[in-house]
Amino acid sequence: MSLKQYILFLASGTAITFCAWLIVLISINPATTGAFGFLAFYLTLFVTLIGFLATLATLIRIIRKKHTTIESMMRISLRQGILFAILLETSLILLSKGYFSTMVLLLLILTISIIEFISLSADLGTNKSS
Repeated sequence: MSLKQYILFLASGTAITFCAWLIVLISINPATTGAFGFLAFYLTLFVTLIGFLATLATLIRIIRKKHTTIESMMRISLRQGILFAILLETSLILLSKGYFSTMVLLLLILTISIIEFISLSADLGTNKSS
């Protein structure tokens, strides 16, 4: 898959999931909905965030780094989009439950940073051995 096809596919999927999130946002009443309504809200928001952040990260990498391979650029952008979406989604859920604080946010950021560091280390290890 070429980079242009990847960005087009990711942006189209993100637009579709954003429309699904808007439909959920407009049609579900949080006061009367059960677990399904909240699951639909958070799931569609999560997928939309992944698509948006991965697309944004890929476009930034295209502008800033011309020397990396397309596959590594797409892989890193998607991974970072997923991690940042997890950070945002977890923060939103904790905020809605009343458990969100500065310390919790710092712990979330530390956890995401450790996961990213391990992923980068694994990428460097596989690139050295090839």
